[in-house]
Amino acid sequence: VNNRHLLYKEAGGETYSVTAGGVAQAFLGNVTAAAANTAFGMAIRYKANDFALSLSGGAASTDVSGSVPTVNQMTIGSRLGSAFMSGWIRSVQYYNRIATNAQLQSRSTPT
Repeated sequence: VNNRHLLYKEAGGETYSVTAGGVAQAFLGNVTAAAANTAFGMAIRYKANDFALSLSGGAASTDVSGSVPTVNQMTIGSRLGSAFMSGWIRSVQYYNRIATNAQLQSRSTPT
């Protein structure tokens, strides 16, 4: 709860938030929500003072302040045992290199 990366969809749009030590570090929300029943892609980048989110090939939203929490588990499809997803995940990919904004746009384009 105190150290997490959250990537989720809500009514107002798609969101990426980062918390370290119980303190919000980064918040990237997308003002345009993906249409219901339509495939969409999300790609993120994170390192200290450099967070980014791209939705469906769009320009990356960025936050240039914040630290990266230490995490030790991944949960897909729910948040802390609640807020369960109703949908499908086509793929999850993790790269151990920092992506450019252009790479985020390319990786977030739905296939």
